[in-house]
Amino acid sequence: MKYRSNYVPKEKKVNYRIVVPFIIVLVSLALTLIIVFFPKTAHVDTSYTICNLNAKDSRNIMINNNTESFTSMNDYSFYGQTLGFYKDTYTPYKSDGFTGRTIFLKNLCTDKEEVYLLGSELDNKIPLDTLQAGFYEIQILEGFSRNRLTSNFKINETFKTISKNKEGKEIRLIADQSMFNNEGVPALNAQYVYLDVKNISQDPTGFDIVLDPNGLFDDGRGYMTPGLSYNDFIESKEMYEMAEKVQSILSENGYRAKIARDKTKGKNFHGEGGRIEDAYNVDAKYYIHLSMVYDTKPDTKGATAIYSNKSTSDFAVKIANELASKTSLPLYDYGSSQKGIFRTSLFEGLDLNAILRETGGKLTGAGTVNDRYKALNSFAQNSNRAMHSVIVEFGYISNPDTYQAWFSEKDKIAQALADAIISEIEK
Repeated sequence: MKYRSNYVPKEKKVNYRIVVPFIIVLVSLALTLIIVFFPKTAHVDTSYTICNLNAKDSRNIMINNNTESFTSMNDYSFYGQTLGFYKDTYTPYKSDGFTGRTIFLKNLCTDKEEVYLLGSELDNKIPLDTLQAGFYEIQILEGFSRNRLTSNFKINETFKTISKNKEGKEIRLIADQSMFNNEGVPALNAQYVYLDVKNISQDPTGFDIVLDPNGLFDDGRGYMTPGLSYNDFIESKEMYEMAEKVQSILSENGYRAKIARDKTKGKNFHGEGGRIEDAYNVDAKYYIHLSMVYDTKPDTKGATAIYSNKSTSDFAVKIANELASKTSLPLYDYGSSQKGIFRTSLFEGLDLNAILRETGGKLTGAGTVNDRYKALNSFAQNSNRAMHSVIVEFGYISNPDTYQAWFSEKDKIAQALADAIISEIEK
């Protein structure tokens, strides 16, 4: 074999039409395998949002509103549709450190501000039903300074105002320092108290007002008493009929009212399955007890609206005024400038009237006055949701004028009471 020293091997050409697509496919396959077996989890910001903003913008507002001036609260309550804040743990026996303070609610969505006075009465605080939709930060007057309100404990509680024509408000009370955190990075420098207010559609089958006709309760001897009986007047029957009339008027005006008992079946006021517990269970805001009284002296006359020591007389005054202006029922004269209204007496620092006391949760000392009520109404002892209650005594059925007015003016009487309730709700 001859050796050729000048031989140069032939160069092999790369076929790019085959190799390039092959490399692209290989790289794509590799990337697919990486994504499938080693997916990257994208961060989702789940912090609280306000005013239809995204989480980042909401958090920036909160950061910009941080302050070093704050005052702490230790308790809060809902009475009717009124929200109260308390410097100390609430007790019905003494005044609170926030009593008489001015409180400011600033709507961060609209920049509008509402100003209220925290009065000593349970219904003289923040009226939730008047708040417009939005997110509110809260300040309280401390001397001459306005301090942000903070809480010494976390809060996340929802309250619904009275519904009218199936529309109402949902109020969320919040105090949580971590609510605007992002990936563990804090936004709030204190546990501020906020109100998140939304307009909502409400379940039409719920109830906001309880009408409680007297009669058909255990008289203590195992007998379901019909209440007062006088000539053709049987209290259990007459009060139920009146409750039905008032319920109908309220319904026509878009409100949800429940009658506390059946027409003919007995039901106690207190205890498990009683009228008051049922009212708590439906989250009622108002409880109105309907009754009539009797006296051996036929000249004794006059209707009365009885209210709690822990509330203002405003609701009772409305009832008395409506009855006086729209019916011929006389009002009872207590010798004061205002006829027909009476603040119940006190028993060991609490309301003597058991219905007023036991419908007010811990705000009126429900389930605490003695061993009997502790056993019966333990469900109400620690409830910070209380009903605004009034006792309506339409007068003395033993009085001839009252007797005649009752049977001839039932529709007028029902209209007067319904108008007073609506006036109270829409104040």
